Amino acid sequence: TARTLPFHTGVDRNHQQAWMTAGGDVHLIWRHGDTADDPTGYLYSSDYGQTWSSPEFAIDTANAANHPYSLVADTQRVHALTGPLGAMQYSYRAVARPVNLTPVVNAGPDRSVSIPTAANLSGTVTDDGLPTGSTVTSSWTKMSGPGTVTFASVTSPATTATFSAAGTYVLRLTASDGALSSNDQVQVSVTVAPPTNQAPLVSAGPDRAVDQPNAASLVGTVTDDGLPAGSSLTMSWTKLSGPGNVAFANAAAVSTSATFSISGTYVLRLTASDGLLNGSDDVQVIVSAPPPINAVPVVNAGSDTSIMLPGSVLLAGTAIDDGLPTGSSLVVTWSTVSGPGAVTFTPANAATTSASFPAPGTYVARLTANDGSLTGSDEVTIVVTSTTPTPPTASSPASSSGGCGVGGLAAALMVLLISVTTHLRHLRMPTPGAADR
Repeated sequence: TARTLPFHTGVDRNHQQAWMTAGGDVHLIWRHGDTADDPTGYLYSSDYGQTWSSPEFAIDTANAANHPYSLVADTQRVHALTGPLGAMQYSYRAVARPVNLTPVVNAGPDRSVSIPTAANLSGTVTDDGLPTGSTVTSSWTKMSGPGTVTFASVTSPATTATFSAAGTYVLRLTASDGALSSNDQVQVSVTVAPPTNQAPLVSAGPDRAVDQPNAASLVGTVTDDGLPAGSSLTMSWTKLSGPGNVAFANAAAVSTSATFSISGTYVLRLTASDGLLNGSDDVQVIVSAPPPINAVPVVNAGSDTSIMLPGSVLLAGTAIDDGLPTGSSLVVTWSTVSGPGAVTFTPANAATTSASFPAPGTYVARLTANDGSLTGSDEVTIVVTSTTPTPPTASSPASSSGGCGVGGLAAALMVLLISVTTHLRHLRMPTPGAADR
């Protein structure tokens, strides 16, 4: 630190006294004049090379460039300095000139660390602030070691360092004030940390959607680090939530299948254990009710009947369908299966229709219904008789008026009665729930 001693004045300026602290360069300046602050006096300086001496004061002139003068004892009391100007009166002052010192660097104590933990480096740098206006900079470098070193902040004395490989490293902290630099080193012993058991990594697979009664495929995955040594990995599937029961094909397998008692949203969990730590993951399964199954249309062609020509008969058939496939239409058709001639249906594409016959005989008519995918049918038998009288025979007595025999007339009346009765029954009693399609 620069230190300036004040001017001293007195009657005898050749015997003035001053205390000065040793350890720094000293620059002596003196002025000729009656007083220390005489503006007309002449300024003299030891920079001009004069040699000063006294019994208790020694001057070192080894540095000729700046002519520094160093005190050689801790404390010196200066008496009666005598200069080259002889007996002239003097007043004087002494200025302690500061000297730039190298920064003081401490890289901190040696360290031991295990990968992947970072080593804490507690370095310090102190400086005297010289040269004036300078800034002290610092930096860490690796001097030796088997791997690479990564510093969190290479320019900070206190920082952390990580190492790519185990071994012994020597790190250097260097500081510079712009003119002078210094450094210090620290040794870091790096070892590999023992493996740490981690919980198994579990994936229950993607969410699923399934229709009953189909089973949902569960594709899980489990990975583990093999720790603890000698342990075995176990897995299990469980139902976490859902409205019904879940049956797993193999609850201890990573990939399995599951069936569900009722529809709804289920959450299933796959858990894996290495004996110490557990890992788990969940999967959502949306279970829908089974889709409707298309059934064959239910067809009823009506009851067997009879008719006497030339009349017609009403066929009151029915066709019931489940409406599947979705968007389909039910088509019904009457057709002749057997008989002495073709039956005329009016209309032929309605479940209830009128049928007329070309000749007497026994006819079988069929009502068919088709939903676009499946076909159902039913048949009805119609007995058709003629109204023409039967010719009399030898054993058949004739009426007194020459008309038809009593037996033939009775048969015709019976057929007519059966036809009318059947026809009236169809009109009064339609099939319950039947729908003409």
